[in-house]
Amino acid sequence: MRNVFWKNIRNNMNMQKTDNSKKQKSDSGSIWNPWHGCHKISPGCQNCYVYRRDESIGKDASIVTKTGDFYLPLKKNRQKEYKLQPQNGSVFTCMTSDFFLEEADEWRPECWRIQWILDTRDQCIKYHVPFHFKQTGTFFVMNGKTYHIKRWLQQSQAAKAGIDYDGGKE
Repeated sequence: MRNVFWKNIRNNMNMQKTDNSKKQKSDSGSIWNPWHGCHKISPGCQNCYVYRRDESIGKDASIVTKTGDFYLPLKKNRQKEYKLQPQNGSVFTCMTSDFFLEEADEWRPECWRIQWILDTRDQCIKYHVPFHFKQTGTFFVMNGKTYHIKRWLQQSQAAKAGIDYDGGKE
């Protein structure tokens, strides 16, 4: 059973590599990677998919670089519509990195000004679009207090923040 699971994961990764038209899409939304790369900091990082994928294309995942998609949340298509649309589902951020890497310190303030949590939620409320806060980062600020959240608690802590919005549906 486990081998079948990893075989499916590898097949999906290979399909995504060869189909560039789906570069920014996942099955449940879009992906925004303002930077790429990270560091293995624990035993849980030993089999990191980012390192494995980068190695397969001759790239060093330990080098953190700003990506060409840095401004993706602000980009528009030929019809002058934002490329990231509510109907596309969730926007997963930093799938190939960590938002709080030291190397990203100079870029992070600009990202905060751009796709962030409470501002995004406010926009969703304004337009009656459902909002789901799936996962915090390691450092999460709420009501002026900074929390250090272990990776295995990041989804449950996001739920406890109580900031999801159902789009105004009763």
